[in-house]
Amino acid sequence: MFKALLGAAALAVLVQPAFADGSDLVEFLSQELDDIRRGIEAREAAPESPGVFERGKDGFEADIDRLLDEGLDIVAPETFRTWARRLDRIDGATAEAETRQADLMLERTDARTSQGVGMVDRLLGREHAAGSAEDIDRKLAETATALDQLKADREAVVAGLVADMDRLHGITLTPNEARALLYSVNGALLVDATLVMRALEGIERKLAEVMGQQIGPDARRTYAGIASVTRLLQARMLERHLAAYDKDWLPELQAMRTETEALLAQTRENASTASQEGVRATYAANMMVQEQILHVIDRYEAMLERQRDATRDALGLAEERAGAAVNTLLTLETAANLATVISDATAGYEALMEIDLPELETLDLEEFEQMLDISRRLGS
Repeated sequence: MFKALLGAAALAVLVQPAFADGSDLVEFLSQELDDIRRGIEAREAAPESPGVFERGKDGFEADIDRLLDEGLDIVAPETFRTWARRLDRIDGATAEAETRQADLMLERTDARTSQGVGMVDRLLGREHAAGSAEDIDRKLAETATALDQLKADREAVVAGLVADMDRLHGITLTPNEARALLYSVNGALLVDATLVMRALEGIERKLAEVMGQQIGPDARRTYAGIASVTRLLQARMLERHLAAYDKDWLPELQAMRTETEALLAQTRENASTASQEGVRATYAANMMVQEQILHVIDRYEAMLERQRDATRDALGLAEERAGAAVNTLLTLETAANLATVISDATAGYEALMEIDLPELETLDLEEFEQMLDISRRLGS
């Protein structure tokens, strides 16, 4: 009972309004700390090649990752993704409206002027006969109005994201930065990294303040344990991000390049055998478009590879720190009943607490707008 009360008192020191960014995470980590520690101990003791009825390291690692993922979800909520999904629906509706508009324009070229309204048209409340030029003009006007509204809705999404990021997370974005993030396939990762690192930095700063005071060994053990798990959270976040680059986006981008290169080669072959000048001109125009697509793919790939490499470098450093954090957790557990040893083991932990906060990358709106179609395809 005394230990439970001590834990509650220790948590109260950390969870306060001035520390709102990480309070929920601190509470979660304090509750799951023992499970994470036991999972690490089991993983370290598990065989590399388990027998039929044994559990290997991968199984325990999956349990640890599940707890870490829950922690990451707490500090990186759905704020950005909610607005991104709204924008995706608006863009889908816009594409449908634009297709409808093009179809109506084509239909309008052969439409005849209305020669009066028939009985069926009158019953349906139509002012002009269905399919007449006047009827199509009315539909075109309605479609144009719908497109104007969708454009306004799109800007409202951008403004909503800017407002929510500032109000809920204290992150200031310009409309152009918000728009670029929304249309970037890895925009959610950039936002997640910023939110997570800000929360971890806040937690560790507060922990450092508390650890500098005269506190009991149990509380010191809890604080140092939470601080160590923040190292694991950082590494897990970067691990998830790296997997998105290496397993999803870059392979998909390579598949798009292969497809476009094959089409370009076929177009060149067709152009070389065409006998009519007009047909050759059509192929030449198509080749220009296909080459431009490849150029955009190259630029997008360079951007993703640049960010992938930065993520990989950061993960290497984070894994090194996470290794030290695991060692700290195991050391604290081994010394659980030795108050003086716990004090010595945690006294120099500040070296583990050095976090370099990443800033949001400066985002070029024009570049991202040119990559919009690729982002949508990768995002799907």
